[in-house]
Amino acid sequence: MAFAEDNRQPYFAWQPSNDVEGEGRLATGDLLSTNSTTGSLTLTSAFGGGTISSAGGLDIFFDKVGGMGTIPTVFAQFVHKFKARPAVILYFHMQPLSRPTVPPEESYVVSRTSVPSCYRVVLRHVYMDDVLTPDLRRVLVEQLVLHITKDRTAGSPNGSARAHED
Repeated sequence: MAFAEDNRQPYFAWQPSNDVEGEGRLATGDLLSTNSTTGSLTLTSAFGGGTISSAGGLDIFFDKVGGMGTIPTVFAQFVHKFKARPAVILYFHMQPLSRPTVPPEESYVVSRTSVPSCYRVVLRHVYMDDVLTPDLRRVLVEQLVLHITKDRTAGSPNGSARAHED
């Protein structure tokens, strides 16, 4: 949980060229695999192979389309280009709902993905909600810490009933 205690780490935003969200969405296994000998994360042979190095910190990758079991295009292009990943990855998706309100306890849905130290956070909101606030990064990290803490105290590998792995 060191990532939650030090929000002074540099924030890196990656904007790939020719990014068309939704086109060519990849399943996690299409891009990444785990080396059975070393346990390290690698690119699949379709993407040139090679070990993915790990850098410190937490990076947030906006997931415009959403979808369980898939990798946001922006993350796929980042990993393919740099052959590196942050220590903690957060895919962030905003899901508009067609109902009048969303109770605060149902606004964020956090789940673990099949990639180690990688989580998906879905912000469920209604039309009039002001969700893009200056403290959004802090709120997302708080939601992640809350999920991890709840996951550990529950003693379950998947956390609460609302959490699941993709």
